[in-house]
Amino acid sequence: MLARLPDEGRSPEVVRSLSNMGDYDTYDVLADLAYRQAPQTRAARAEAFAHHHRQWLDELGRAAAVIEAIAAQFAIGGTEELENDYLMRTPAVQNAGGRSALRSYGNPSELRTETKRRMFSQ
Repeated sequence: MLARLPDEGRSPEVVRSLSNMGDYDTYDVLADLAYRQAPQTRAARAEAFAHHHRQWLDELGRAAAVIEAIAAQFAIGGTEELENDYLMRTPAVQNAGGRSALRSYGNPSELRTETKRRMFSQ
């Protein structure tokens, strides 16, 4: 979708800047612009994720700490942080148990995808 926007997808960045939405993820900037959906800051979205998906997180055992560290990284850098290959090497994710903790529950890649899906399903 971003590739189809004018200016090679940089339009949301311009809107974010002009609208003083620096604390908002691209998803929320676009949802506000296109659908008038009330935007949430990255920090609020990460907090809501932890609250709304508490049961799922509790089921993950030691992998939950890694997912919560991933959500904290989202609060800092948004979707771009979730898509970054460096995500799993950040100190917060490593200190929470990293890939090995995710493997204790399932496929790390699938858990990352599920985390992203849940992050935006609120």
